[in-house]
Amino acid sequence: MDGGLGVKRVIIVWLILIGIVMLGPAAQANNRLVVVGDDHAYPPFAFLDQDGQPSGFSIDLIRAVADVLGWELQIELGSWAEIKDKLHTGELDLITGMFYSSARTQDFAFTTRHSVASGDVFTRLDTKIRSLEELRGRRVVVQEDDIVHEYLAEQNLDLDFVPVANVAQALRLIASGEEDFAAVLLIPGHYAIHEYSLNNVRSNNLQIAPSDYCFAVKKDNIVLRLMLDEGLRIVKATGKYDEIYATWLGVWEQQQERDWQRRTKALMISSAVAVVVLVWSLILQYLVRLRTADLTRANARLTTSREDLFYANEELRATIQQLTATTNQLVDQYEQLQLMEEALSEEKDLLRTTLLSVGEGIVVTDYSGRVVMINPVAQNLTGWPNRTALGHFYHEIFPGEHARVVEQVIYTEQTIEIEELTLKVGDEESIVACTIAPIQDLNEVVRGAVAVIRDISEATRQRREIEYLSFHDPLTGLYNRRGFSRELERCDQLSSLPLAVIVGDVNGLKLINDAFGHACGDELLVKVAKVLHSAVGDSGIVARLGGDEFAVVLSNTDLEVAQGKIRELKHRAQRETVQSVQISIAFGVAVKTQLDQSLQDCFNLAEEHMYQDKLKWKGS
Repeated sequence: MDGGLGVKRVIIVWLILIGIVMLGPAAQANNRLVVVGDDHAYPPFAFLDQDGQPSGFSIDLIRAVADVLGWELQIELGSWAEIKDKLHTGELDLITGMFYSSARTQDFAFTTRHSVASGDVFTRLDTKIRSLEELRGRRVVVQEDDIVHEYLAEQNLDLDFVPVANVAQALRLIASGEEDFAAVLLIPGHYAIHEYSLNNVRSNNLQIAPSDYCFAVKKDNIVLRLMLDEGLRIVKATGKYDEIYATWLGVWEQQQERDWQRRTKALMISSAVAVVVLVWSLILQYLVRLRTADLTRANARLTTSREDLFYANEELRATIQQLTATTNQLVDQYEQLQLMEEALSEEKDLLRTTLLSVGEGIVVTDYSGRVVMINPVAQNLTGWPNRTALGHFYHEIFPGEHARVVEQVIYTEQTIEIEELTLKVGDEESIVACTIAPIQDLNEVVRGAVAVIRDISEATRQRREIEYLSFHDPLTGLYNRRGFSRELERCDQLSSLPLAVIVGDVNGLKLINDAFGHACGDELLVKVAKVLHSAVGDSGIVARLGGDEFAVVLSNTDLEVAQGKIRELKHRAQRETVQSVQISIAFGVAVKTQLDQSLQDCFNLAEEHMYQDKLKWKGS
């Protein structure tokens, strides 16, 4: 026995310590303050008395438990729905009285029962009901959301419920004749009949939903439930529970017993009064003997329990004093942890706000490459809205040759730069540069990757425009001298031989400029460029070397073919006019046949032949 008592004492000590730390905001503000609640109109279990003070069986019982546990109570009574909501939200630590049901265990945790009660159907004296089946399809008054209401709702009796706020209101509707049937708890029903003199109302002894009546806490508050179980055990062991029970519930149980006896006696008298009296007397004598023996044994156990309780309480008080400093330290640490969590939450919010507002696209993935965050800029560039992109792999959003770059970054733990990537959303294209880097935790373990996307569409367009202008003539769109030299070098290889170089010079350009203006001269140059390009096409290179000088390069073209091409070019040019002036071009050609032959020498020779042709035009 001493070993068991020692274990119990250790459990109690730790329950008190853990309970002080974990009861919630109310307990932390005052180490012994516990906020409890119950229905304000549920006599004799819980109600407001004439002075507006909490009263009833459940109220006195929780006060007794609080005394043995060293708690200070704050009692709040209200409507049943309001009280349940406050326990859900944490405004209350416990409810002093709630009937156990499997459905309610989804939201609440229940202590061992502190009483048992059942419901009944109440009618007027002129009405009797023998089973719940007789209620099928009828109107039944119930206290909204109480255990009897819940039970009947599950019975498939097709009942038309009339929910009211409390038992007294339900029975008044029966007494007045407004309704015929009320299903409520038996003891509160008899209390209402007596308190409000509802003498034309009776119960029908149907025993609806007999249930355990318990203290109830939030489902996850296991510590508080265990403490309540221990406190209830001590209160029962001291005899205080019996006093409270007799004060509030005994008289009503006796009333129920008397009602049942009257109905039974009346029935039996009608058949055989003498036999019933004799049998009933023998039964009562037997029950008295059994009850007397039970009380004798209980009294002996109570004496022993009181002695154990005295020593346990003394040891408990001493231990609580020793643990006070430790408790305060734990509370301080808990408060510091809360402050750290708040600071961390603020940092996370700031980081997320920053990532969502930066001017560059941001895409964050987890270790598997799935997108966990994409900011608005990245959403616009990719055409993937946030609700769609989250959970998809990076390569689904960025298909193509760089689709697997995130997996590569995570595997190698190296940053990868993509200088140019084209993204298409509908008919619009964007050119972006992308940097993908691994995300590492404090232990340098890779947890994912982040891609920073920069829109370089305008810069790329400008760069390409500058590059184009550096190699092309702005007036004609042909290669300029620089572009011609680059392309000529590309053709200077064995596979291009024989390589024909044709040099052309427009005849009379100065005369046109002087007579009609430079705009007319520019028109002439544009037409010459079109003639040359249309005749050569993609089979050769056409360039304007400057002023009125043009050049054509033809790969795999011998001298005879090149001369034929010149005759074609002259013929095409003669069909074009500017201000009724026929276009004339002087041409010269040279062919490179050997790889070691100088390309510049070949070009110079073509120019000499062109000047010779031009002299013929001047002579004419």
